[in-house]
Amino acid sequence: MPYRDADMFQCPACGEAMRAYIERLCCDACTGIFIGLEDLTAALDDHALGMGTIAFRDAAVGARGCPRCRAPMTTCHLVAVFGEGSALPAPELDRCAKHGVWFDVGELAKVLEAARHATEPDGVAGAAFARAIVELWESGKS
Repeated sequence: MPYRDADMFQCPACGEAMRAYIERLCCDACTGIFIGLEDLTAALDDHALGMGTIAFRDAAVGARGCPRCRAPMTTCHLVAVFGEGSALPAPELDRCAKHGVWFDVGELAKVLEAARHATEPDGVAGAAFARAIVELWESGKS
């Protein structure tokens, strides 16, 4: 297929070819997504009221390679700082310090929902937004 380049973008989760979508890399086989740090920061800023900064709590070098440079990614948890508090979403992520963060299916929605819950007490809008993002991404896989 013309939008795929298996030599350049190989899915870190399932090994299948990935496709570029704007600045992101998407795997249609396992529905994972690789997002650059700047893009992730912008998404969190757009959808969390009072978003401050993000950091990562690294665990160890993982077995998955970055789809852009193929270097081993570090397993980590995202730490988002909102004003005086912080939120640590549950999913363990894979991160290339140079190129971005890998999200297995559903993990990005969990991170965005946790960010919304941390900044909006009722969390209803965040849950709806997270579902909308997943649905939008699913519809663009064709």
